[in-house]
Amino acid sequence: MKPIAEKSRKRAAFTIIELLTVMSVIILLMGLLVPALNMIKKLARTVTQKKQFDAIGVALETYNAEWGEYPESWGDGAVMLCEAMVGRDLMGYDPTGNYAVGGDYSGRRLYLTRERANAFMINCLYPTVSVADKRRVLCDTYVSVSYYNRANPNDKMNGRFVGMPVLYYKADKTKDLHVYSAAAGGNAQNIYNCDDNLGIIDLGMPGTPYYHAMGNPGAGLTPPPRNAVPDPAIFYEKTRNDRLPMDVPPRPHREDSYILISAGFDAEYGTNDDVFNFGT
Repeated sequence: MKPIAEKSRKRAAFTIIELLTVMSVIILLMGLLVPALNMIKKLARTVTQKKQFDAIGVALETYNAEWGEYPESWGDGAVMLCEAMVGRDLMGYDPTGNYAVGGDYSGRRLYLTRERANAFMINCLYPTVSVADKRRVLCDTYVSVSYYNRANPNDKMNGRFVGMPVLYYKADKTKDLHVYSAAAGGNAQNIYNCDDNLGIIDLGMPGTPYYHAMGNPGAGLTPPPRNAVPDPAIFYEKTRNDRLPMDVPPRPHREDSYILISAGFDAEYGTNDDVFNFGT
């Protein structure tokens, strides 16, 4: 029998099999945890987005109580929503005295604070839009694009991350359809016209910042990837009230007010990540 002291001098070591087993277990745990953490992150963002929709909803109801109607949405609904809630100057009114839907805008007030609005100029989100375009849109809370103010490189908002424009659709209570049909006159015959935000959707996905190369403004401009315009059938399917009986003609959610849509985590409209201001 060898002395105990001699045994203790031997170095304890793991075998290659033991090391591979431990590494396999770690890799397996990482494979399980990473997707779970991503799901938690997406869920947290979705909850934050719905809170933003709640704030916009309160502002819209205040607007409706004061003016007897919700803001219009024809043309670019996302732009009209922003102008009605925070004004073109972010202080509640339009310095030019012209409101997008007509009438005097100077008497209106701020319905949504700048902190809750998350409002940005279109020309700062989309590099292909003219610098002269001073229109603003309310953006969702998802991190999807690097903000860069081309008109004012010294803007303190440089480098901030913002999301996609919040799409706004006003219900037309004089209509009673909720299905795309070219024979029936197309989208204009529905309670909600999916073309109301076509101008915004058509700009693409604002995923490419406006780069300055060697301090030369405009150099290295790369157009953003295009965001495919959702099929009208997708819009009407996603906004259809599926709680109604099957034998009842299709009707939308919130058929007497408005619909808000966020592009969601993937920054693309018309996908399963879309967030609405109604339950699904």
